[in-house]
Amino acid sequence: MDRAQASVEYLIIYGLVLLTAALAAYALFSLGIFSPASTASNTVSGFNGFGVSQACIPGGALIFTIENTQSIPVSITSINITLSNNTVKTVRTSMSLQPSESGSFFALNSCPTKGGVSYYNTASIGFVTGNPVNSGPFPSSGSISGTSAYSYTLPGFAQFNGQTSTIVGSSCTVSGPGCPPLNLEPDFGVFVWIQLENYPSAGKNASVYSEGNTSVYLNLYIKSNGDLCIATYNTVYAGKSVNLCSTSTVPLNAWTLVGATLTAGGAGTGTFNLYINSNSYSGSGNEENGPGKAFGIGSDVASQFGVGQPFSALSANVSNLQVYAQSVPKSQVSQIVSDGSGSGPLLNDSLVLWMPLVGSALDFSGNLLSGSVQNVNFIT
Repeated sequence: MDRAQASVEYLIIYGLVLLTAALAAYALFSLGIFSPASTASNTVSGFNGFGVSQACIPGGALIFTIENTQSIPVSITSINITLSNNTVKTVRTSMSLQPSESGSFFALNSCPTKGGVSYYNTASIGFVTGNPVNSGPFPSSGSISGTSAYSYTLPGFAQFNGQTSTIVGSSCTVSGPGCPPLNLEPDFGVFVWIQLENYPSAGKNASVYSEGNTSVYLNLYIKSNGDLCIATYNTVYAGKSVNLCSTSTVPLNAWTLVGATLTAGGAGTGTFNLYINSNSYSGSGNEENGPGKAFGIGSDVASQFGVGQPFSALSANVSNLQVYAQSVPKSQVSQIVSDGSGSGPLLNDSLVLWMPLVGSALDFSGNLLSGSVQNVNFIT
């Protein structure tokens, strides 16, 4: 009898323990402790001399942020990323980092293109120091892993003060036949995220992105009433031009994708599309028909060649400029909007300029078309 009673008591106690454990597990699961979303995290190991954080953003690009934890300044010269299939992606760069200073770098085609996919890469940071005895170059290696994001917001942007802020660059940052053109005409696509703070004053326009040379120019700009417009001018086709504007305004104080595409027709004509987020506005006109010699953000670079018209300064936060040598379909524009302001380029083969504008005006398209910065405040 005593043995039977002991068995019953044992079963009761054991059952209560199991019940308590099950209730605790249910509570933790309800709080998200055991959910896939909460356990998925980005991890980093190695990288002696540096603090590294990273994330795979939509579009298959990797953002790689490096903090100099050494006691001396260093200059980052390259980042080599080896993917799980042994493909190596190289980011050529030149960025100086003081002790405790950080810089962000971007690598194309280094991550899963879809969100929620696990990845594991190894990487090596190439750098030099100011040490006169042994300046390098040196490597610092480690590994990175995690789960790709469904959407992403870049951890920084460029602030244009509405007075003197500009970023201006040239397609001829290298001399000779290796000088890459900006737009491999006739088709093109240009997109940038902006948070517009103020509309231009009456009768003025604010240039968001422009490019041009002595015979052709392109300007994506905002009018004083808030409309988004694109203007082109072309001396090749007897001075033909187009000036297409949206029928709705770019909102104030909200991150908004603005852009334009051209699908060329014949004899210098084509179809333009303007975009405010996923809303498009179409019109026919004359293609730019020629690579831009210079480009500008918040600056009408065409004015330096004696074409175009003066524009007022841009008052906005600006992020993630992408310029393509082909038109971008509406479906992919909608994908850019869906992925968020931190989405990587979707058409890497035709990408000619990519400025995320996180802490610098470096170009991560591989064409090294970095810009010269004047009075732009980088917020990170």
